[in-house]
Amino acid sequence: MGLLVLSAGSVQSQSAESDRFRVSLKGGKLHGYTWGFAAEGSKERPLKQVCAVVTDIAPPAPGAGYVEASETSSCGRLLHATDSISLSSEFRTDESHATVLRTTLYPKDVQHVTFVLEGGEELTYKARGIKVMNRKAKGIPFFRYLVAQFRAEACIQQTVSYDGRGRVIKRERGDKVCPQGA
Repeated sequence: MGLLVLSAGSVQSQSAESDRFRVSLKGGKLHGYTWGFAAEGSKERPLKQVCAVVTDIAPPAPGAGYVEASETSSCGRLLHATDSISLSSEFRTDESHATVLRTTLYPKDVQHVTFVLEGGEELTYKARGIKVMNRKAKGIPFFRYLVAQFRAEACIQQTVSYDGRGRVIKRERGDKVCPQGA
């Protein structure tokens, strides 16, 4: 792709006639890395072909005339309230300081998401709706997104999504098996 956009709310496409959209959702810095979260997809098949995209730029190495960057994507659909597209990226400065950035795209029905961590701790986030001027005219469907940060050693046992009335839309198992007694 070759396109890096780190400001929230901007829209990118290859050309005015492009059949694809790319919208930057959020960005920031974490452990010296600059990161950006975007969504891209087909204007002709809205919500049927959507990708969550995370771009990161490593801190510059002393004396190096370049920086390292990467872009990771996960694609799927957002047609039903139970659909979601997630990416997790780990950022670390050394073995003792690492953070996992979890980014997710959701359909419009999802309003809140609770992560249940090992030990019962619950972290609840509001899923944000995309805000783009002339969104419909640009062929960009409406969906929601979430960005959450966790310590690398945190163990997510369950993810629960809710609608605007607080009703459970979906319960999902965590990303990994939590070690017993940790």
